[in-house]
This record gives sequence, C-alpha cells and structure tokens, in this order.
Amino acid sequence: MRKLLLLIPIMLLMSCDKELPFDGFKNKPETVVQCLFTADSGIVLKLNYTKDILTNDSVLNTINDAKVRLIDSNGLIENLNFESGVYGSGYKPIVGMNYTMHITLNDGSIISAKSHIPKEPFEFTVDTTTGPLGRLDARVSFDNEFSTNQYYILRVLELSTHYINNKSNPLKVDSIKGWYPTNINSSNNIFESAKNLNSSSLNFEMFNDAFFNGQQYSLNLLIDRVLLGQNKTKSESESVMIYMKSVTKSTYDYYLGVIKNSNNYGGPFSTNFNPIDNIENGFGIFGGYQHFTKIISLK
Repeated sequence: MRKLLLLIPIMLLMSCDKELPFDGFKNKPETVVQCLFTADSGIVLKLNYTKDILTNDSVLNTINDAKVRLIDSNGLIENLNFESGVYGSGYKPIVGMNYTMHITLNDGSIISAKSHIPKEPFEFTVDTTTGPLGRLDARVSFDNEFSTNQYYILRVLELSTHYINNKSNPLKVDSIKGWYPTNINSSNNIFESAKNLNSSSLNFEMFNDAFFNGQQYSLNLLIDRVLLGQNKTKSESESVMIYMKSVTKSTYDYYLGVIKNSNNYGGPFSTNFNPIDNIENGFGIFGGYQHFTKIISLK
C-alpha cells in the first residue's frame, strides 16, 4: 500500500500538458457611435467597429461608407457627410427638439438613437476668494428647475503652456499652450465619484439635482494653487475655466458607467461591462447638452 501511495504523485508529475489552439474570440465586430451635440455648433459623429480585445492594434476601424441622417420631430432630415474621419453637418440643433440619428450600414444593418438638448435654463455665477495656504476657492451658484430632473457634468481646466518631448527628435521639447484639466476638490458631498474610487483620473465630476431639486445651489470648489504654479512640465497657469454641462439622463448614465469601468482593476470579483447607452443595434452615446463656462483670470 505504501508503494502505491508513492506512485500516485509521481504519475501526476509525469502527466503532460496539452496545448489547445486559440487565435482570439470570433465575435462579430459591433458598431460604436459617438455623438454629443449642442445648440451653438454643428453635428459631428464618429462611427467605428469594435476590435478583438487581444489585437495589438488599439485603433478602432472607422466606418466611412454608412448613410447617416439626423431626423427632427417634424420629420425634417439632415444628411451627414463623411470627411476627415467623421460624419458632420453644419446644422445647429434646436433646444428641446427631439432628434433621431438613423444610420444605415453598407450591409443593410440599421443603427438608431434618440435624444434632445435639455430645455431647462442653465447658467451660473462664480465668486472667488483666496483660501487658506494660497488655495483658490470658487463658489459656483446656479438655479435648478423644479419641473424636471437635471443631470450635470463638471470640469475645471487651467490655461498654461505644457512642455512635451518631441517624438521625432528626443533632444527637442515642444511647447503647447491650451486648456488642460486639473483636479477637482470640493466640500460638497454630491459627486458620483465619491462612490467610485480613483475616478478623479477622468478629470470630470458628475452629480444630479436629487438633493436640491427646484432650489438655488452652490458648489464650493477648492483649487490648489500649487497645481496652478510652474513646474518641470508646465508654465504658471494664466486662467482657470469652470466648465459645466447640463445633459440628458441617457448621457449621464453612460458616463456613470465609464466611471465605474475605469475603477475595474481586473480582480477576481470585478467584471467589465458595456455602459448603459441609448444606441439601438450598437454601442456608444448620442446625446444633447447645454453648457456654460466662466473664466477666472489669475493675472
């Protein structure tokens, strides 16, 4: 009996592994639609196919031969033309109008989505003070409509010159002036990111009017002046921009899914998923929004 017991682990060690051929998942590519629109600019739509997760090429395949139409609630049709990698039109959408994006692919497949620009008035004021330890405090106040639920996306950007290594010449440094997102800190406990660790890496915050529906509300933004100062990668900031969108619920739910997916670290109990969207027979987002900005000069 003792010899038999010794033979069992030896036999297990001698067992050979069999290699199974695997050349990736054979899922059919899905259509991805990306289109956010507002009343003061034309329509721009990106249309791509998904790629195998195991591919080395991360660039999505652009669809350049689709028929793309924007249809308003009166049945009027605006055709979007393909140019420079996107479908576009100079048509400026109307606030409150319901729109349908109708896409016909080369194989006859039809993708569609519906949305509108929120019609609730949207504007805010900003008061600034110098906080403790050189902190810049910005109080953002706005009125919220009682009649409907409203959903907001907030960004804070700083105007500065950034220094970036030239890809073709490692000894050369390029300087690019522009608006760059900066960290958002606030004393308000209403942001969705508070429930989702590390979402600040996305450089935007999301909140809705569940706690202040129909009232005036103020956001207290605490901006660290150290981040606005000069360092090895950027110049001292010239201005700060408070940028806020009023979006549809479908757009809000989509970006909330983006936040949750960004915090999925691949652990044994985490599962990646497609964010909730409003695209029929595809993925992505088609959504209208209002936006308002205020620039704070630091000079």
